[in-house]
Amino acid sequence: MLIKTIHAPSCKGYPPSVFEKPWSNKDYHLLTNQATTLSSYLTQSRDKILSLCESSEVDGLRGSENFLWRVMGEYLEHEEKDAQFWWTTTGSLLAILLHQARYQIAAQCEILLFYFLVLVPELGPRPDCSGRFSQWKSFMTDEGMPIELSWEWGLGNDSPIVRLSIEPIGLNAGTPQNTLNEFATNHIVDNVQRIFPATDLRLFHHFSKELLTYNLGHGINDTALATAGHHSRSFIAFDFGKTSTMLKAYFFPIFKAKETGQSTLSLISHAIARLAKLEELRFPSYEFLSDYLQTSPEGSGLEVEMLSIDCVSPGSSRMKLYVRSRSTSFESVRTNMTLDGKLKQRDLDKGIVELEKLWKLVLVPARHANADEELPHKAHRTAGILYYYDFRSGQLVPTPRLYIPVRHYGQNDTAIVEGLAKYLKIRGQDETTGRYLKALQTA
Repeated sequence: MLIKTIHAPSCKGYPPSVFEKPWSNKDYHLLTNQATTLSSYLTQSRDKILSLCESSEVDGLRGSENFLWRVMGEYLEHEEKDAQFWWTTTGSLLAILLHQARYQIAAQCEILLFYFLVLVPELGPRPDCSGRFSQWKSFMTDEGMPIELSWEWGLGNDSPIVRLSIEPIGLNAGTPQNTLNEFATNHIVDNVQRIFPATDLRLFHHFSKELLTYNLGHGINDTALATAGHHSRSFIAFDFGKTSTMLKAYFFPIFKAKETGQSTLSLISHAIARLAKLEELRFPSYEFLSDYLQTSPEGSGLEVEMLSIDCVSPGSSRMKLYVRSRSTSFESVRTNMTLDGKLKQRDLDKGIVELEKLWKLVLVPARHANADEELPHKAHRTAGILYYYDFRSGQLVPTPRLYIPVRHYGQNDTAIVEGLAKYLKIRGQDETTGRYLKALQTA
């Protein structure tokens, strides 16, 4: 790839311009050790790229859905082959989603630069030629990819919000020296806070201490790893709002639970109780949920997977408890969404009616099934239905949501997309549907 020399504004002690040579992790570490903030460096780089977009040098790239990424590709390259692989294969997808979501060009540029400079180097080794991850297979996706891109739709034809989730992966993750990839996430969130100063890491540090083990994996035996079905300990995610960016963190307590002989639910409950005491907060919605998980026939059979947080002030943070059910009938969905009838809300009842419509549009086996019929059995680790329940300080009852399991029970990608598009059109979201389909076709 051609790397053209474009000098950044001079600054004593400032690291080399991102445009001067293939970018390396050494450059990144040098940058993070400077008094100059990452944020200001990203701003200067953004302005330089935007000026390039106006120049005649890139006329041949105009008109493409991923124009901005292609412009950046003419001038930016990672020195490390793994990082360059991730930028080449996933940067274009992010650019297309941002473009079709109607982000301003400056915002698109900032997000892509943030991805290139800060996140891409943390995605770990690339897969081998057969597509397998021999050193570290992330639990982020069934294929082992450590990244997931998505849209969050609003109501009507409002532009969607782009979301990006990753599992930061250290260079020696999965080796005897770092069995559980223990420090990569901590490394990255501190730099994220420097770029997005509104980020509050108090909850991140609290739950990292309470839910994760830090002993280089020495307390985790092979049996515990096999029982978990994966090695991932934590993820992070970004909601790229039109005016601000929110960092989220996800914790898998199963390894500390195995190490300490506790259940994942009791470990999480203890961590939340300590938080409530430290911050003088109350979580009646979590207590409501915990009671269902411990006492009801359906709830007590759910597998507690992870806890997530918004990295904002503890009193404002939305937390989510993720649980998996191996039951796939829509009747079980209704039970878990209403906590066996204990959640009585008109909006929830309407939501379940809408959910059933979408359920039958994207899951072919469900179209002619009775409500109490299970979907075809799947033995995969991620089979079943993943639910999550929102709760925050002062909230009286949790808010239920679920992931429709199209991966295991949808007919194929085409049928799933057609079903979703039909549902969105029924809801009057024709414009958004068109942009979504175009993004998929372009990608």
